[in-house]
Amino acid sequence: MEIRQLEYLVAAVEEKSFYRASERLFTSQPAISKSIASLERELDLNLFIRTSKGIEVTTQGEKLYYYAKNILCQMDMIKDIDKDFFVTRLSIASYPSAVIAKAIKKFYKDMENKYNHQMLANSKKYRRQFGIDYLEGGVQEIIDYVSTGVCEIGIIYISPNQKNAFNHILSHKHLEFIALKESQLCIYVGKKHPLYGSGKTVKMDQLPECKFVRGIRDFFSVEHHFDYVNLSDISTNQLKEIVVTNSDHLVTEMLNDTDLCYIAVNVDLKDNPSCVNIEDKEKNLVLGYIKKANVPLNNNTIKFLPYVTSVI
Repeated sequence: MEIRQLEYLVAAVEEKSFYRASERLFTSQPAISKSIASLERELDLNLFIRTSKGIEVTTQGEKLYYYAKNILCQMDMIKDIDKDFFVTRLSIASYPSAVIAKAIKKFYKDMENKYNHQMLANSKKYRRQFGIDYLEGGVQEIIDYVSTGVCEIGIIYISPNQKNAFNHILSHKHLEFIALKESQLCIYVGKKHPLYGSGKTVKMDQLPECKFVRGIRDFFSVEHHFDYVNLSDISTNQLKEIVVTNSDHLVTEMLNDTDLCYIAVNVDLKDNPSCVNIEDKEKNLVLGYIKKANVPLNNNTIKFLPYVTSVI
């Protein structure tokens, strides 16, 4: 099947005549007739009913017409691509995080300003646009995004005690983990919690007294880290999990207007009255990113990483 055959088919259906289709496409009627007959044999379909008065499109021919019309429209779009205009992109995945979102916003604004200035300075030759692909998910989803090439990097955190198991998982997918910095475990407390705005810390043995909202647990979730690093004699089985959700929005709403708590990592929001550090600096998590092994990062990603470390 060739594009030319689809062009002949579309013209014949719309003109309701091989002769008028040939005039429209500046070719001969026999060429149109021969090409469509060849297409019918290839597809084993009757696309037209031929009569002494002309042609009538069959049901199968009408269905193929709509497909062919769409393909030709897509071909026109490809031909119309502006070769002097291109989009340079940042492509990342991350665990759900308002802080990462803020870093992306800041990076976008800085990059957009840079490209706008360059376009104004040399608008005829320099036509570049900056774009972002950003996905959120659990660690397994992030690994899949990076290994399949959907995203270039995936921002995650792991426990130092999980490093060997994690590297083993990554090696099978030809990925590697690059550490950025350590982050302390903490809880975020709702506005109606007694610790909200107190500036105090919390001890491990106080956590069973709190009520929690948590996300869906997987091997690399914060709750799993909490058990895995042997934090004192407390396990997540002793925590009162009142709300379980995979919705970041619901977590935010609960913290805005209840006394529920959420286990997370401290992202250095010193003015955040909701953040209460857990008193155990030896139980930190390591924040970093995964990428394809032995594959250098593109310039946009290299420029973006300092934005992450500046806010976390």
